[in-house]
Amino acid sequence: MEPLLQAQRTLVEHLPLFLQLRRRHWTELQAFLDHCHLTHSAFSLLRALEEETLPGQPLTVPQMQEALFNPYATRFPWVEHLPLLVEHGDLEQRDEGYSVTETGRLLLHQIERAARAYIGSLRLSPTIALPAVATALVELVHRAWQAPEPRIKAHQARAQRRLPVEGAPALVQVEWAILGLWEARDDTHMAAWRACRFSGPVVDILSRIWSKEAQTLPSLVTTLEASQGPAAIEHGIRQLVQSGCIGVSGDHVALTRQGQQIRDQIEAETDRIFFASWDQLAAEDVLWLAEQTRAVCASFRALAH
Repeated sequence: MEPLLQAQRTLVEHLPLFLQLRRRHWTELQAFLDHCHLTHSAFSLLRALEEETLPGQPLTVPQMQEALFNPYATRFPWVEHLPLLVEHGDLEQRDEGYSVTETGRLLLHQIERAARAYIGSLRLSPTIALPAVATALVELVHRAWQAPEPRIKAHQARAQRRLPVEGAPALVQVEWAILGLWEARDDTHMAAWRACRFSGPVVDILSRIWSKEAQTLPSLVTTLEASQGPAAIEHGIRQLVQSGCIGVSGDHVALTRQGQQIRDQIEAETDRIFFASWDQLAAEDVLWLAEQTRAVCASFRALAH
Protein backbone atom coordinates (compact mmCIF):
# COMPACT_ATOMS: atom_id res chain seq x y z
CA MET A 1 0.00 0.00 0.00
CA GLU A 2 1.28 3.47 -0.87
CA PRO A 3 2.51 5.52 2.12
CA LEU A 4 -0.04 8.28 1.42
CA LEU A 5 -3.00 5.89 1.35
CA GLN A 6 -1.66 4.14 4.43
CA ALA A 7 -1.53 7.45 6.29
CA GLN A 8 -5.03 8.36 5.11
CA ARG A 9 -6.43 5.03 6.28
CA THR A 10 -4.58 5.30 9.60
CA LEU A 11 -6.29 8.61 10.22
CA VAL A 12 -9.68 7.11 9.28
CA GLU A 13 -9.13 4.15 11.61
CA HIS A 14 -8.68 6.54 14.53
CA LEU A 15 -11.93 8.43 13.90
CA PRO A 16 -14.28 5.83 15.46
CA LEU A 17 -11.74 5.15 18.22
CA PHE A 18 -11.78 8.82 19.22
CA LEU A 19 -15.59 8.87 19.16
CA GLN A 20 -15.67 5.90 21.52
CA LEU A 21 -13.22 7.49 23.95
CA ARG A 22 -14.13 11.18 23.89
CA ARG A 23 -16.94 11.31 26.47
CA ARG A 24 -16.47 7.99 28.18
CA HIS A 25 -15.66 9.60 31.53
CA TRP A 26 -18.12 12.47 31.33
CA THR A 27 -20.54 11.69 34.18
CA GLU A 28 -22.82 14.71 33.98
CA LEU A 29 -25.00 13.15 31.27
CA GLN A 30 -26.49 10.68 33.73
CA ALA A 31 -27.44 13.50 36.08
CA PHE A 32 -29.26 15.27 33.22
CA LEU A 33 -31.11 12.07 32.28
CA ASP A 34 -32.08 11.31 35.87
CA HIS A 35 -33.42 14.83 36.30
CA CYS A 36 -35.47 14.54 33.09
CA HIS A 37 -36.51 10.90 33.76
CA LEU A 38 -35.08 9.79 30.42
CA THR A 39 -33.24 6.59 29.57
CA HIS A 40 -30.08 6.60 27.47
CA SER A 41 -32.02 4.98 24.60
CA ALA A 42 -34.75 7.64 24.68
CA PHE A 43 -32.10 10.38 24.80
CA SER A 44 -30.28 8.85 21.81
CA LEU A 45 -33.52 8.81 19.82
CA LEU A 46 -34.30 12.44 20.71
CA ARG A 47 -30.78 13.52 19.74
CA ALA A 48 -30.97 11.61 16.45
CA LEU A 49 -34.28 13.25 15.59
CA GLU A 50 -32.94 16.70 16.45
CA GLU A 51 -29.86 16.19 14.27
CA GLU A 52 -31.93 14.85 11.38
CA THR A 53 -34.50 17.64 11.20
CA LEU A 54 -34.97 21.38 11.08
CA PRO A 55 -37.08 23.01 13.82
CA GLY A 56 -40.71 21.99 13.41
CA GLN A 57 -39.95 19.39 10.72
CA PRO A 58 -41.86 16.14 11.39
CA LEU A 59 -40.80 12.59 10.60
CA THR A 60 -43.05 9.56 10.41
CA VAL A 61 -41.91 6.23 11.83
CA PRO A 62 -41.14 4.82 8.33
CA GLN A 63 -39.05 7.93 7.61
CA MET A 64 -37.20 7.45 10.91
CA GLN A 65 -36.52 3.83 10.06
CA GLU A 66 -35.01 4.91 6.77
CA ALA A 67 -33.01 7.91 7.99
CA LEU A 68 -32.02 7.52 11.65
CA PHE A 69 -28.94 5.81 13.09
CA ASN A 70 -27.86 3.62 10.15
CA PRO A 71 -29.26 2.05 6.97
CA TYR A 72 -28.26 -1.49 7.92
CA ALA A 73 -31.00 -2.40 10.38
CA THR A 74 -34.22 -4.39 10.06
CA ARG A 75 -34.96 -4.11 13.78
CA PHE A 76 -36.07 -0.80 15.30
CA PRO A 77 -36.51 -1.21 19.07
CA TRP A 78 -36.14 2.54 19.64
CA VAL A 79 -39.70 3.10 18.35
CA GLU A 80 -40.97 2.13 21.82
CA HIS A 81 -39.46 5.33 23.26
CA LEU A 82 -41.58 7.70 21.16
CA PRO A 83 -44.60 7.80 23.57
CA LEU A 84 -42.33 8.66 26.52
CA LEU A 85 -40.73 11.55 24.65
CA VAL A 86 -44.16 12.86 23.64
CA GLU A 87 -45.38 12.54 27.24
CA HIS A 88 -42.37 14.52 28.49
CA GLY A 89 -42.98 17.28 25.95
CA ASP A 90 -39.72 16.67 24.08
CA LEU A 91 -41.59 15.51 20.97
CA GLU A 92 -44.87 16.63 19.47
CA GLN A 93 -47.03 14.18 17.55
CA ARG A 94 -49.31 15.38 14.78
CA ASP A 95 -51.10 12.69 12.79
CA GLU A 96 -48.32 10.20 11.93
CA GLY A 97 -45.45 12.67 12.26
CA TYR A 98 -43.19 13.46 15.21
CA SER A 99 -41.19 16.66 15.61
CA VAL A 100 -38.77 17.81 18.28
CA THR A 101 -40.30 20.55 20.41
CA GLU A 102 -38.52 23.72 21.47
CA THR A 103 -38.30 22.16 24.95
CA GLY A 104 -36.59 19.10 23.51
CA ARG A 105 -34.12 21.15 21.50
CA LEU A 106 -33.27 23.36 24.46
CA LEU A 107 -32.60 20.27 26.58
CA LEU A 108 -30.32 18.77 23.93
CA HIS A 109 -28.43 22.04 23.49
CA GLN A 110 -27.98 22.35 27.26
CA ILE A 111 -26.55 18.83 27.44
CA GLU A 112 -24.32 19.41 24.41
CA ARG A 113 -22.91 22.65 25.84
CA ALA A 114 -22.16 20.87 29.13
CA ALA A 115 -20.42 18.05 27.27
CA ARG A 116 -18.38 20.54 25.25
CA ALA A 117 -17.39 22.34 28.46
CA TYR A 118 -16.06 19.00 29.73
CA ILE A 119 -14.15 18.32 26.50
CA GLY A 120 -12.75 21.84 26.48
CA SER A 121 -11.47 21.44 30.05
CA LEU A 122 -9.32 18.41 29.24
CA ARG A 123 -5.55 18.77 28.97
CA LEU A 124 -3.82 16.51 26.49
CA SER A 125 -0.15 15.91 25.82
CA PRO A 126 1.73 19.16 25.10
CA THR A 127 3.29 17.44 22.08
CA ILE A 128 -0.08 17.68 20.29
CA ALA A 129 -0.55 20.87 18.29
CA LEU A 130 -4.26 21.07 19.00
CA PRO A 131 -5.04 24.42 17.32
CA ALA A 132 -3.35 23.31 14.10
CA VAL A 133 -5.02 19.88 14.25
CA ALA A 134 -8.40 21.53 14.78
CA THR A 135 -7.90 23.89 11.85
CA ALA A 136 -6.85 21.05 9.53
CA LEU A 137 -9.69 18.70 10.52
CA VAL A 138 -12.39 21.39 10.36
CA GLU A 139 -11.15 22.35 6.89
CA LEU A 140 -11.48 18.71 5.77
CA VAL A 141 -15.09 18.64 6.98
CA HIS A 142 -15.88 21.79 4.99
CA ARG A 143 -14.14 20.41 1.89
CA ALA A 144 -16.11 17.16 2.11
CA TRP A 145 -19.38 19.08 2.42
CA GLN A 146 -18.55 21.17 -0.66
CA ALA A 147 -17.27 18.24 -2.75
CA PRO A 148 -19.35 17.10 -5.77
CA GLU A 149 -19.40 13.50 -4.53
CA PRO A 150 -21.26 11.80 -3.03
CA ARG A 151 -24.50 13.29 -4.32
CA ILE A 152 -26.41 12.35 -1.16
CA LYS A 153 -24.85 13.74 2.04
CA ALA A 154 -27.47 12.93 4.65
CA HIS A 155 -24.95 12.22 7.42
CA GLN A 156 -22.86 15.31 6.71
CA ALA A 157 -25.97 17.47 6.84
CA ARG A 158 -26.20 16.58 10.53
CA ALA A 159 -22.80 18.15 11.19
CA GLN A 160 -23.98 21.34 9.50
CA ARG A 161 -27.05 21.48 11.78
CA ARG A 162 -25.13 21.03 15.05
CA LEU A 163 -24.27 23.89 17.35
CA PRO A 164 -21.39 25.88 15.81
CA VAL A 165 -17.88 25.49 17.20
CA GLU A 166 -16.27 28.67 15.88
CA GLY A 167 -14.34 30.25 18.74
CA ALA A 168 -14.64 27.12 20.90
CA PRO A 169 -11.59 25.47 22.50
CA ALA A 170 -9.46 23.56 20.00
CA LEU A 171 -10.35 20.14 21.39
CA VAL A 172 -14.07 20.92 21.02
CA GLN A 173 -13.43 21.78 17.38
CA VAL A 174 -11.46 18.56 16.96
CA GLU A 175 -14.41 16.58 18.37
CA TRP A 176 -16.87 18.29 16.03
CA ALA A 177 -14.61 17.72 13.04
CA ILE A 178 -13.87 14.07 13.76
CA LEU A 179 -17.58 13.32 14.07
CA GLY A 180 -18.18 15.24 10.84
CA LEU A 181 -15.45 13.31 9.02
CA TRP A 182 -16.83 9.98 10.21
CA GLU A 183 -20.24 11.02 8.93
CA ALA A 184 -18.65 11.97 5.60
CA ARG A 185 -17.10 8.50 5.49
CA ASP A 186 -20.57 7.02 6.09
CA ASP A 187 -21.98 8.99 3.17
CA THR A 188 -19.21 7.90 0.80
CA HIS A 189 -19.45 4.26 1.86
CA MET A 190 -23.21 4.26 1.32
CA ALA A 191 -22.74 5.74 -2.15
CA ALA A 192 -20.20 3.00 -2.96
CA TRP A 193 -22.36 0.04 -1.96
CA ARG A 194 -25.56 1.51 -3.39
CA ALA A 195 -23.79 1.75 -6.74
CA CYS A 196 -23.45 -2.04 -6.53
CA ARG A 197 -27.23 -2.27 -5.96
CA PHE A 198 -27.04 -3.76 -2.48
CA SER A 199 -29.48 -3.01 0.32
CA GLY A 200 -28.06 -1.89 3.67
CA PRO A 201 -28.81 -5.10 5.61
CA VAL A 202 -27.38 -7.31 2.87
CA VAL A 203 -24.16 -5.34 2.45
CA ASP A 204 -23.72 -5.42 6.24
CA ILE A 205 -23.74 -9.22 6.12
CA LEU A 206 -21.26 -9.14 3.23
CA SER A 207 -18.99 -6.77 5.14
CA ARG A 208 -18.98 -8.88 8.32
CA ILE A 209 -17.86 -11.90 6.28
CA TRP A 210 -15.32 -9.81 4.31
CA SER A 211 -13.75 -8.47 7.51
CA LYS A 212 -13.77 -12.00 9.00
CA GLU A 213 -15.79 -10.66 11.92
CA ALA A 214 -18.20 -13.56 11.32
CA GLN A 215 -17.45 -16.74 9.39
CA THR A 216 -20.28 -19.01 10.52
CA LEU A 217 -24.05 -18.68 10.47
CA PRO A 218 -24.32 -18.67 14.29
CA SER A 219 -21.65 -15.96 14.58
CA LEU A 220 -23.50 -13.84 12.02
CA VAL A 221 -26.70 -14.11 14.06
CA THR A 222 -24.82 -13.18 17.24
CA THR A 223 -22.92 -10.30 15.62
CA LEU A 224 -25.99 -8.77 13.98
CA GLU A 225 -28.65 -9.59 16.57
CA ALA A 226 -29.03 -5.94 17.67
CA SER A 227 -29.84 -4.76 14.14
CA GLN A 228 -31.19 -7.77 12.23
CA GLY A 229 -33.32 -10.75 13.20
CA PRO A 230 -32.53 -14.35 12.14
CA ALA A 231 -35.11 -14.26 9.33
CA ALA A 232 -33.59 -11.10 7.83
CA ILE A 233 -30.10 -12.58 8.08
CA GLU A 234 -31.26 -15.78 6.41
CA HIS A 235 -32.84 -13.72 3.63
CA GLY A 236 -29.64 -11.71 3.16
CA ILE A 237 -27.49 -14.81 3.02
CA ARG A 238 -29.81 -16.32 0.42
CA GLN A 239 -29.48 -13.18 -1.72
CA LEU A 240 -25.69 -13.21 -1.45
CA VAL A 241 -25.52 -16.89 -2.40
CA GLN A 242 -27.82 -16.35 -5.38
CA SER A 243 -25.70 -13.40 -6.56
CA GLY A 244 -22.53 -15.50 -6.33
CA CYS A 245 -20.93 -13.39 -3.57
CA ILE A 246 -20.70 -16.04 -0.86
CA GLY A 247 -20.73 -19.79 -0.46
CA VAL A 248 -22.22 -21.75 2.42
CA SER A 249 -20.94 -25.14 3.60
CA GLY A 250 -22.73 -26.42 6.67
CA ASP A 251 -22.58 -23.58 9.18
CA HIS A 252 -19.59 -21.94 7.51
CA VAL A 253 -19.85 -18.96 5.17
CA ALA A 254 -17.09 -17.55 2.98
CA LEU A 255 -16.67 -15.03 0.20
CA THR A 256 -16.35 -16.29 -3.34
CA ARG A 257 -13.74 -14.74 -5.59
CA GLN A 258 -16.48 -12.57 -7.07
CA GLY A 259 -17.70 -11.54 -3.61
CA GLN A 260 -14.16 -10.59 -2.57
CA GLN A 261 -13.70 -8.50 -5.70
CA ILE A 262 -17.02 -6.71 -5.23
CA ARG A 263 -16.41 -5.91 -1.56
CA ASP A 264 -12.84 -4.77 -2.31
CA GLN A 265 -14.28 -2.57 -5.06
CA ILE A 266 -16.73 -1.02 -2.58
CA GLU A 267 -13.87 -0.21 -0.21
CA ALA A 268 -11.74 1.25 -3.00
CA GLU A 269 -14.63 3.41 -4.21
CA THR A 270 -15.27 4.57 -0.65
CA ASP A 271 -11.64 5.67 -0.42
CA ARG A 272 -11.73 7.35 -3.84
CA ILE A 273 -14.75 9.49 -3.00
CA PHE A 274 -13.78 10.21 0.59
CA PHE A 275 -10.18 11.24 -0.09
CA ALA A 276 -10.92 13.20 -3.28
CA SER A 277 -11.48 16.39 -1.28
CA TRP A 278 -8.09 15.96 0.44
CA ASP A 279 -6.25 16.81 -2.77
CA GLN A 280 -4.92 20.08 -1.33
CA LEU A 281 -3.04 18.19 1.41
CA ALA A 282 0.54 17.17 0.68
CA ALA A 283 1.60 13.67 1.69
CA GLU A 284 3.66 14.99 4.60
CA ASP A 285 0.63 16.94 5.86
CA VAL A 286 -1.51 13.79 5.87
CA LEU A 287 1.24 11.87 7.66
CA TRP A 288 1.49 14.61 10.29
CA LEU A 289 -2.29 14.79 10.76
CA ALA A 290 -2.55 11.00 11.07
CA GLU A 291 0.16 10.97 13.73
CA GLN A 292 -1.42 13.86 15.61
CA THR A 293 -4.84 12.15 15.56
CA ARG A 294 -3.24 8.95 16.84
CA ALA A 295 -1.64 10.97 19.64
CA VAL A 296 -5.01 12.54 20.55
CA CYS A 297 -6.52 9.06 20.90
CA ALA A 298 -3.53 7.92 22.97
CA SER A 299 -4.04 10.89 25.29
CA PHE A 300 -7.70 9.97 25.76
CA ARG A 301 -6.68 6.41 26.55
CA ALA A 302 -4.26 7.76 29.18
CA LEU A 303 -7.07 9.82 30.73
CA ALA A 304 -8.96 6.58 31.29
CA HIS A 305 -6.18 5.41 33.57
